Amino acid sequence: MTDQKFPWALAANIGIGRKNERRLTGRALLYWWALKGDLPFPRHSGLPLESPEVKNGEGLWPNIFTATLEPSIEASHFTYCGAAVAEICVAPPEERPISACLPSPVWDKLRYVFETAAGTLKPLTASGRFIAKGNRIALYRAIVLPLSEDGSAIDHVMGALGCKYDGR
Repeated sequence: MTDQKFPWALAANIGIGRKNERRLTGRALLYWWALKGDLPFPRHSGLPLESPEVKNGEGLWPNIFTATLEPSIEASHFTYCGAAVAEICVAPPEERPISACLPSPVWDKLRYVFETAAGTLKPLTASGRFIAKGNRIALYRAIVLPLSEDGSAIDHVMGALGCKYDGR
């Protein structure tokens, strides 16, 4: 994919079975499929993490994270963390395991989803709620998408995480 223009319009404007998919998880899944092409899985090294779109936080990228999977899922760490994901972190994501960054209710579900996506070789979703800063109730939805450098072993994941806050 290094010689091709990235399919931003596809990820942003085409839905699963309909145009203009609104759901973050649906748009992230479409983007993953576009990255995958004929490969069994997209490669982490093929992600455009140095592109202007990513650096400027455009499109999906504020809600995207990528992570290196470690033998102990608890030790997995972010390789990229968009601004919207970093905003919900309880600790800065740089140089820390994801388990120390995300609120416990979010990580408790995502830990399982990371393991299951790596084991089943399929994208998986999660959703739930947690108490955010200011004692606001946050509802979240996430998708975790497997990545593989060699086409068989899942060594990274890409995820999309979105939150909405209860108006109470």
